[in-house]
Amino acid sequence: MFFYGTLFIVALLISLIIYHEYKNEKSYKKERERKYHQAIRQNESKSTTKISSPSIRIKPVTSSPQFNYPPFTHARLIAMGLSQEDAKEFVKELISQIEANIPFIDEAMKIPDFNQMERLTHSLKGSATNLGNGGISDLLVDYNTYLKDGRDLSAAQTYFAHLKYCLKILKEQYA
Repeated sequence: MFFYGTLFIVALLISLIIYHEYKNEKSYKKERERKYHQAIRQNESKSTTKISSPSIRIKPVTSSPQFNYPPFTHARLIAMGLSQEDAKEFVKELISQIEANIPFIDEAMKIPDFNQMERLTHSLKGSATNLGNGGISDLLVDYNTYLKDGRDLSAAQTYFAHLKYCLKILKEQYA
C-alpha cells in the first residue's frame, strides 16, 4: 500500500512539473510574440524611406526569420536549484550534442530530407529549451517549427547557417 501511495505522489509531482513547464513555455512564447510584434512596429516606423522621387514604404517581410534573439541564459537550471558550475556543465553538454548533430543535419539537407532535419532539430530544441532560453534555444524553436511545414531548402540552409553561428556564440559565452 505504501508503494502505491509513493507512486501516486511521484506521478502527481511529475504532472505538476510538466504543467508548470507548460505554463512557463506558454508565457515565454507570449512574451516572445509580444516582443516580435513590437520589433516589427519599430522596424516599420524606421523603415519608411524615400527612394528617388516616388515614395516607397518598405515593410519587413514577416514570413522570413528575423534572427534577432536575446543572448542565451541558463536561468532555468539555476531556478531548478543547480549551481552555476553545474549549469555551465549542462550547457557544455548541449554544445557537444549540437556539434555532434550538425553533420547529420547537413547530410539531411543535402538529400534534402526535411523530416530528418525536423527530427534532429526537435531533439536539439528539447535539450536547449530545458536548459534555458534566448539565443540558440530560441533559434532551435523557430528552426524546428519551420521544418514541420516549410519545404524551402534555402530557408532551411539559412536557419542552418544561423544555428552554426549561434553555436559559435554559445561556445564563446561558455568557454
